Amino acid sequence: MKEFEFIRTLLSPLAKSRGAASLKDDVALLDSGLIVTTDTLVEGVHFLSTDPFETVGKKLVRVNVSDCLAKGALPYQALFNLVWPSNRSDDDLHALVNGLSSDLRAFDIDLIGGDTTSSPDRLVLSLTLLGRALGASVPRRGSAREGDDIWVTGTIGHGVAGLRAIKRNLEREFQQSVLHYRVPQVPSVEIAHLIAQHANASADISDGLIADLGNICEASQCGATITLSDIPLVQGVSPLDLSSVDLLSGGDDYQCLFTAPQGRRGVIEATARQSNLAVTCIGLCEAGTGVHLLDAGGMPIKLLKTGWEHGGNS
Repeated sequence: MKEFEFIRTLLSPLAKSRGAASLKDDVALLDSGLIVTTDTLVEGVHFLSTDPFETVGKKLVRVNVSDCLAKGALPYQALFNLVWPSNRSDDDLHALVNGLSSDLRAFDIDLIGGDTTSSPDRLVLSLTLLGRALGASVPRRGSAREGDDIWVTGTIGHGVAGLRAIKRNLEREFQQSVLHYRVPQVPSVEIAHLIAQHANASADISDGLIADLGNICEASQCGATITLSDIPLVQGVSPLDLSSVDLLSGGDDYQCLFTAPQGRRGVIEATARQSNLAVTCIGLCEAGTGVHLLDAGGMPIKLLKTGWEHGGNS
């Protein structure tokens, strides 16, 4: 059963709280303007066994921080759970915690609890993050409106490019992408203020831009049209045999994706300049369903793959 089918059919009926949004969002909304999100990293799935342990600790923090920022919230408390393999050394454990603690300090997050246990082989770790919403409401996946601009932060495609570079022994040639794969370069916390003020709907880009925008469209019961030439893609990746669509669907970007009324375009651009934020308008929400990708001439590009999804046997 695929990941989203599993959530929709088996877990969603258990989510009775209004703030859980039937598990159709990246975060749950608690009382008093608090949100909660959680992510799990599994060795061999979300990071490589050869990745430095310090980067694994940092990645765990950042994949959760990106969820908070995308919701116009600032993280402040965390629960850490660890399944530690018996064949790993204490030096590896110290390196992991050094990376974790470094980023908890960098994002001003207090560790308030968690759990630890052991495993015969594979490392598994998760972080549950509490955040304080900066706005009167939290933008959900299902809040996009027809006519909204679609915005992304940063550059798309570094995650999949970095992973491909590692696997092809091209780390020196693609150092920035490799760094981004191991330690996601999330937007500055200023993006949370911008999203809180202007966004209707939002999500972080973890499974791929096309897939995560598709999730917004499905939850909001609308469609979206984006233009390939408007999307800020990582450049110079031809030695990695990655197409533009591969960059859009590869995942591990951890940038912010949000929609906002067209009338806010000028103030969003001005705010981004003042805050030194890289924010790009890439398309529009519209009537219909699904995501439509156009080339520079306005012709549709067929999408054979939209993004990453965990799953077992169907």
